[in-house]
Parts: sequence; C-alpha cells; structure tokens
Amino acid sequence: MAASYPVSTTTVTSKGAAINATEFDANMTGLTEAANDLNTRVAGIEDGTTSVPAADLATNATTAANATQAGGATPSTTSAAGGIPIADDDGHISIGWLPLAVNLEALGAVGFRWDPRNDTYQIFNQSSLTAVHLGMKRCVMDNTGTKVYNLGASDSTKQEDGTTAATIDGTNGQVMVEIPKCYTGVWTDDYGYVNVWASDIPLPGLSLHPAFDFGGDIQSYRYVGAFEACLYQSTKYGSCYPAASTAPANNLTRTQFRTNMADGVFGQWDYHLVDLIRILAYTEYGTFRVQEQLEGHTEDSSAEANLTAVGDTLSLGNASGTINNGTLNTSMSYRGIENLFGNIWTWVDGINVYDWVPYICDDPANIAALGSTPPANYHQILDQHGNAIEFPHSNNYQKYLWDGTLLPSSIGGGSSSYISDYFYQASGARVVGFGGTLNYERAAGPGYWNASNSASGTYWYIGSRSAIIA
Repeated sequence: MAASYPVSTTTVTSKGAAINATEFDANMTGLTEAANDLNTRVAGIEDGTTSVPAADLATNATTAANATQAGGATPSTTSAAGGIPIADDDGHISIGWLPLAVNLEALGAVGFRWDPRNDTYQIFNQSSLTAVHLGMKRCVMDNTGTKVYNLGASDSTKQEDGTTAATIDGTNGQVMVEIPKCYTGVWTDDYGYVNVWASDIPLPGLSLHPAFDFGGDIQSYRYVGAFEACLYQSTKYGSCYPAASTAPANNLTRTQFRTNMADGVFGQWDYHLVDLIRILAYTEYGTFRVQEQLEGHTEDSSAEANLTAVGDTLSLGNASGTINNGTLNTSMSYRGIENLFGNIWTWVDGINVYDWVPYICDDPANIAALGSTPPANYHQILDQHGNAIEFPHSNNYQKYLWDGTLLPSSIGGGSSSYISDYFYQASGARVVGFGGTLNYERAAGPGYWNASNSASGTYWYIGSRSAIIA
C-alpha cells in the first residue's frame, strides 16, 4: 500500500539548501514510485518469477546524520542532514523515516511513526497484517515442549478442526499461544519521531527480535501462556483451564512462581517476550493506546473476589476481543493471550531494577534472583545511542520513551494521551510487574510497569504467566 504525502506550501531548509514544495512533492512521488516498483519485484521473488540482488532490497540506504535528540529529552525539532530524509539499512541508530518507511510498507511490514511533540500517528499497512500477527494461535504443548494440537480458531474448547473436543485442563499439557519468528525495529529518527515496526521476514532496519534467541539457539516460535498462571497437575502453576471458577494464582513472590514453574521446558515469562508482544500489539493497532481499542477488565474494584477466572475468553479462540457480562468488561484477549493487561498484575522475569536502572537477562533459561546487586549474566539496557537508560524517579503516566526502546524516559502524560500507561517505581533493588490490575481502569495497558516491589513481596493482585523458555 503506497503512502501518500500532502503537498506543503512552505520551504524546507536542510544543510543550508532550500527545498521548495514542488521539489519536495516530486521527490516524494519518485520515492513512492520506487517503492511500488520494489514491491512488485519482491512479489516476483516470493512467487519465484523474479530474481533480484539482495543489495537492491535496501534502496535509498545511505547513512544519515547522528541523532539530534538525546534519550529522555523533549524531542528535538532540529532537521536532519541531507535534504530529503535518508536511511541506513542497520536501522539501529537515528535514521530518516521517509524512504525506510515507504520501503518497509511496500515489503509488507506493519508499523507506525509517532510524533511525541503533537501526540499524533502515521500508520503503515495496518489493514494488511504480517504473517506473525495472523499466525498467533492457541495450542496445547506437552511437558516436553512438543505440540499436542492446535485449538479451534474461534473456540478454544475444540481442536483445530472445530469439532473434536480439546483437553485443556492441564492433563495433556499447557494451553499456550504460538508466536512465529518476528523481525522488529524500534527507533527514534532524526526528526524526533518514534518508529515501531514488525515483519515476518528480515528487512532493512529490522532485526530478529531477541525473544527468539535462547543463548544463541534461535527459535522459530515462542510460546506464552494463553491464560494467567493457575494451579494445574496438582502442584504446578501454568496455563490451563481446570474448571470454570479457577482464579489466577497469586500471593506468591516472583521467585516462588519461577521455582514452581521451572521444569526444564516451561518457566515464567520474561522481559524480551513481553517486549515482543507489546510490539505486535502496538503495530497491529497503530498506537501505544491499545486499551482504547481493546478494553480489558478495568472495573475500578480493589476486591480479590472480583478477579476474573481463567478461561473467560475461550469463546474468542485466537481472535482479539473483549468479554462483557452485560454490565462491565470482564476480560480481554490479544490474539489468544487472555488478560494481557487489566485483570491481575503478572511478575516478569529477566528484568531487575537497581535504583531506577534496569538490568536484563538475554537467555530465559539463565534468569537469576534479584539480589542486592545485578547478577553477572544481566546487563543494562542501552538506548539507540549506547547510553544506559534510567527509569523516572516518580510515579505518573508515561510521556516519552528512551530512544530505541519502549521504556519510559519521562512522565507527565495522561490516561488518554502520550503512552497512556502508568509507571510505578521506588529506589533500591526492585522486581517488576506488568499490565496492571482490575482497579486501574485505563491506567492498565500493555505498557504499564510496576518497578516498586521488593523480591519478598506477595500480593493478591499480582500473579504470573508461563512460557516455554528452553
């Protein structure tokens, strides 16, 4: 789908050279035509009728100037060097958005650019999702990590044929959501715009998401619990549907959940897996404010008894949607992941915070306890300029993000503006919860982080979610 660009009546100045509106529009027209031609050639590659050198796939790939925005600062309005914006094909450091966005759109990637100054979005290919988005589905995975069967596309009580009854009470294994291999990119360009992209194939500027890298062992799929963790197989916690009234497990520390879930295959979900799911949801809905389009269980109640039991979205199958009981929303599901946000917080492994500085582990099989200092196999999160990030020192709605990440650099947003997810913090060594619980209304969402709890904390409103980690 080719992008369209409005013709401006103003003059743009870059590197001291004036570019009038006619020249700008002509450049954009030529760029769009080039993108359409590229799309045609790629289609030929896919059906085997055309052979195109790999180098040709990265058209307009010229190194751009260094970023004009420092991570965490108010986005700069300084224009990029070199006239019409241009892109390098690494995509990791500051790059111009126009050629790369057009090329990625023509190649079938899905994404958006967000202008944080005006809180506006330009969306690319939202109506034509990637094979990753469309390939997410519920299935049953046994204790060896082998798929038993896929579940019905529109009814998770059935197998894939839509007729044969499925066993989802944990007897045959855990109910998981399969996520195909995905290539992603998150960066801030020379104009201060935040770009978020996803693709099912490697493309200029996009790289394999680290969630698929198990210490050098590249996975074709990731598997995350379809439901919040509950008791299954008598003594273990995981993702299943034992009975209609089974509540999410809670009142355990993050370490207790991790220890209980660990069996050499399954474990507690991790930071990189959460980041992957967030990118998929953001690119699908074309916004950071997903909860405005996919409302969750946010009934403004602080009662444990009001938590929704697992399996409330069985009737949705693999679809995204919200369940309403006639009075209020009781659950949401994002492509089979039930209550990603808004019902109960879930602990997230592989991320520890020390005096507002987050450290992460890249291998989910080697996750360590919090401790008073960062574990040896954890490292700081760097923004796209190589700077270690630091979380805000107070609680509030998130406003801006660290360049190249989906993590907050500053607060001061609102429930329906900017990132629209809340952020909690505290000094000292902290574990991390994700998603919010039912009493946070629209403060709960796919970017809601709680970095205020100690490793010994147990709460009725914090549970967990399982994943295959080895």
